[in-house]
Amino acid sequence: TKVAPQKIPPRYHWRAEAWVASRSKRNNRVAARDFIEEALATAREAKDKFGIARSLNMLGDLARAAGDDVTARPLYEEALTICRPLGNQFAISNILINLAAAEYGQADYASASAHFAEGLTMAQESATGVVGDKIAISYALDGSAALAIRRGEAALAAQLAGAAEQLRDSFNYHIEPAERRFRDAYLESTRALLSETGFAEAYGEGRKLKLDEAVALALSKK
Repeated sequence: TKVAPQKIPPRYHWRAEAWVASRSKRNNRVAARDFIEEALATAREAKDKFGIARSLNMLGDLARAAGDDVTARPLYEEALTICRPLGNQFAISNILINLAAAEYGQADYASASAHFAEGLTMAQESATGVVGDKIAISYALDGSAALAIRRGEAALAAQLAGAAEQLRDSFNYHIEPAERRFRDAYLESTRALLSETGFAEAYGEGRKLKLDEAVALALSKK
């Protein structure tokens, strides 16, 4: 007799994130996707709205890590639609920032700008000092830097990039695959528009900014 595969308990499925992240960093995205899809099916069966949103968000992250913004965007949009009425600002801000990155990848810069700004504002307002809030803010700063490049403001982009890295360095956080791909792309453009000295100076200035200063700078240019 075959033993039915054990489903992921609804109360446990959110813990899949750490497991998925480790597999993704090892480029084992197929195993990661299979695991999240199982978690999503379990959450849907249990009518666990937050679990559904979280699983959709993780699937979007995997797609973006592979450079597939077309697949990622509707996953984030569905996650956001489900999560907004739940009122969890931490989760909403994360999804907004992820959605903005996918929109940027599709050259929808107006939507990306609006969602990066909303996500950054919400992350700052809901910040409780926990690492998760700072991670979200750092990724929104990266998003603001990428948008600055689109406006031709390379020095500002370098400043915001420096601020984002400094924030992550402050708690020894290593950037995730999807965000690394996003950051590498806009930094390449930034370096191409600045001299080596100009980039280093602006980047260094950004690393010296206090968190509130960096957020204010990003939002002033939205």
